[in-house]
Amino acid sequence: MTMNERGIVFITRAFYGGRGNWDRELMEQLVKRGYNVHAITCPFPVQYKNEEKKLIDSGVKFHFINSWNYFLFFIISVFKLYKIASENIILYTPSSKPIPFYYILTKLMKIPIVFSLQGAEVKEIDTMPEFEGLRKHILQYKLKRKVVEFLEKTSAKLADSVIVISKAIEDELIHLGIPEKKINLIYYAIDTNIFKKNLKKRREIREYYGIGSNDIVISYVARLSKSNAPTRMWSAEMLLKTFASISPSHPCVKIMFVGGGDGVKYLKNMCKDYGIEEHVIFVGFVPHEKVPEYLSASDIFWFVMGYPIPTYGLALQEAMSCENIVIANDSGAMREVIIDGYNGFLVEPKEDKMREKLMEILKMERGELENIKRAARKHAEDKYSWDVVLPRIMSIFYEVSKER
Repeated sequence: MTMNERGIVFITRAFYGGRGNWDRELMEQLVKRGYNVHAITCPFPVQYKNEEKKLIDSGVKFHFINSWNYFLFFIISVFKLYKIASENIILYTPSSKPIPFYYILTKLMKIPIVFSLQGAEVKEIDTMPEFEGLRKHILQYKLKRKVVEFLEKTSAKLADSVIVISKAIEDELIHLGIPEKKINLIYYAIDTNIFKKNLKKRREIREYYGIGSNDIVISYVARLSKSNAPTRMWSAEMLLKTFASISPSHPCVKIMFVGGGDGVKYLKNMCKDYGIEEHVIFVGFVPHEKVPEYLSASDIFWFVMGYPIPTYGLALQEAMSCENIVIANDSGAMREVIIDGYNGFLVEPKEDKMREKLMEILKMERGELENIKRAARKHAEDKYSWDVVLPRIMSIFYEVSKER
């Protein structure tokens, strides 16, 4: 049996939205190379039906489960996995939760498991603002941390191979006792043929929003929600606050927010309070396939979060590929992607440091900025294109298949 004759089954409750971007693209890339790709998941919400249709049109076979209850979803998915198992498959999942449910079936039917860990889940509980309320309740926090640690450790041990997207995640698994030889550090991949600067779209979008050809645009692409994405909102607020402190001396700089949510009104009020509303553009929600167009209109991409980030977002690499100068945290996985002063900039998430860094960048000669943009694009092509990353993933599939 050739490798392409073996099916790949993706399982998790949700493949839509930001966190599912990489897995959806991986499905499409595998289909293009002749793999039989299945996805066991919940139906996509209405606003993401275009993503679902795109995958179906590409050849991905969906097996939907109409239940958002964790336990019920995993029980039903075991039966769906059993029905597909006759095709000689590999199980791929970006979630630690389902692997214990499938382990007995995968052993009996000789199905290899590839676990793709895309977040340092234990460190996230320790540091992220989303868990601030939990950390105030010591017993609940310790229990939650133990459960997450157990699931991550158990799933990594049960899997035949583990893919991690940063050294920070690799370090977390090694600390949990997972053998280093089982762990594969593979950074997120992007389609550099899609995420590239489009000069035509750059002109069109700038003209539409009244942005001058020599203006510098700082973009921020994220969901803007105070209730569901406080980390992103902190970053958006600090961008406005930092910009407001330097805007009088930089009238040709614009801020462009790409994303919707319940935090938009709050941010607009901030702009009024700071007197910078004429310099800030709110685009609203944009489908992922349209994001390259807005990144093309941008020069600088803001990706500074308020805590030490153990991982990084796919948006960072997408911006680099579209020749944006990324400003990101000087911590964790950001240091693995950004070479400070060469293909982007790193900064501590402190008001004075962010202001100094932004002023330093805006004072640079246009030629210097263009060199950094080109270096960002080249780095994305050399390190993160699917042509580079996919063969490594396919070799993992080959190895785990050979062992079974």
